Parts: sequence; C-alpha cells; structure tokens
Amino acid sequence: MNKTLLTAVSTFAIMAAGPAMADTQTKAGASVDTKVEAERTKGQNDMPEVTGEEIEQGWEDTKDAVSDTAKDISDATEKAYEDIKAAFISDDKNADISTVTINERMTAEAMIGQPVYNANGERVAKVKDIVLNRNGEAMMVVLADGDFTGLGKNVAYDYNIITRRSPDGDVIAPLTEAMIDNAASFSYDRDDYSETVKVIPSNGYSMTELLDGTLIDASGEKVGDVENISIRNGKAERIIVGFDKVLGLGGEKAALDYSALQVIRQDNELNFKLSANQAAKFETFKSQM
Repeated sequence: MNKTLLTAVSTFAIMAAGPAMADTQTKAGASVDTKVEAERTKGQNDMPEVTGEEIEQGWEDTKDAVSDTAKDISDATEKAYEDIKAAFISDDKNADISTVTINERMTAEAMIGQPVYNANGERVAKVKDIVLNRNGEAMMVVLADGDFTGLGKNVAYDYNIITRRSPDGDVIAPLTEAMIDNAASFSYDRDDYSETVKVIPSNGYSMTELLDGTLIDASGEKVGDVENISIRNGKAERIIVGFDKVLGLGGEKAALDYSALQVIRQDNELNFKLSANQAAKFETFKSQM
C-alpha cells in the first residue's frame, strides 16, 4: 500500500506542477513570437489553473483517504477476529456463574489452517493441527507443506518452533521449504512409526479431534458441542461449548476450564466429561436462559 500511495502522490504532484513549468519555459524563450505562441496555445489556456491552495487541499484529501483505508483494514481485521463472550462455569460449586471474554485470535480455530511464514516472509506451510499432552500443554505443531491443496506432506515440530504470531493471525517460524521437504513425515497411526515417519505420542491429543468432540455430563449424555479451545502461553486454557442451537445456528456459549475437565474416548471420538458439580451448574445456567 505504501508503494501505491507514493506513486499516487508523485503523479498528483507532477500534474499540479504542469502549468507552473510551462509558464517558466515560456518566459525563458523570450525570442518566440508572442502572437504565434498565443495562437498556438489558444484553447489550452481554458484549462483551470491548479493553485497552491488546491494542491494543499489535494494532499489533505490524500491523507484522509489513506487514513480511511487504514481504518477499513483495521475494522476488517477486528471483524475477522471477534471476541467470544461466554458464561464461565467453574468447578467450584459455590462460585457464581460469570461472563468471560476470550480473544478469538488466541484460540485453536484461529490458528489451525493459518499459513506459516518464515522471517523472510516466505510462505512455507500451513498449520494442520496442534498436539496436546494430558495436561493440555502444546507439545507439537503439525504442518502441511506448501501445497495449497492441503493434501501434501505432513510434518511435525516441537510447538516451541513457533516464534510469534502476526497481528492478522499468521504464524511465524524459522523454517524453509527445504527443511520441510527433508523432515520426517507425520502420521496419526502409531503403527506407521519408522526412521522416516514420526507419529503422535501415546499421551498426545489431537486438537482437531478435540474440536470435533462433544461435552457430556457425568452420566455420559451429550449436553453441548465443543466449538473452540483457547490457548494461553502454549497451553489449552478453556473450552468454549455451544448448546441450544436451532439447525446448527444461534444458541448460547459456555466456557469451562480445560484442566478441570476429563478427556475421554467414547465411540471412537474424544469428548470432554463434566464433573457432577459442573453438570449441575451447567443445567442451572441452561434453565435460566
């Protein structure tokens, strides 16, 4: 955008300076017959002269346009990452239900699928998954190579290889395409393990699988769908659950501490199980809606 702005401003300055340059050249050529020159330029002088005041106003308009564009980009970014407001249900049976606001940028849904760039600004992969240990700590980040179809090679690195996140959500890591090409492939099937294939650890949970799970009560009955998982300092902090939807739309949201929930495998999927206290508070909250 900076290059476009400089080009636009330069063009504007040249157009504005045109009449002044022509006037200087006419004065320097005193030997030119003024009658002939007047006849030659007849009709051209009908063009409005650009005054210094108009140039200044044009520059102000340009600055306003740039400011408006920057604001539009900022607003679009904010809309792309809206805060999540949810009722927070703790494991403490005596604690009141309160409202919590979660920054969507710091969630699994906002990170998985994002492109990965290196320090040179080269797109080298995209985030395919995040692997957590039993305590909810991020152990590995699974990347898909630069193939835009997402069907290419998958590799896995220590989660700490991610150095930072950019304001628009991009992931920055010190990697190159050659490094990914030469890395061992990654598989979720532990039987695939070999010197050239890395597999998910026995104590690892796939974040994408957790996001596809459900929230169940103490008796195993489904009470909600897992919509997102917030991440703080490389650790799963809270799960955001949706419920009371109509045809998959609308409904309410609740947030629960990740560490206070039990992760169980049920019907070949990973689910979160509520404690008896949490289940009771969850039902109380639902009855108040």
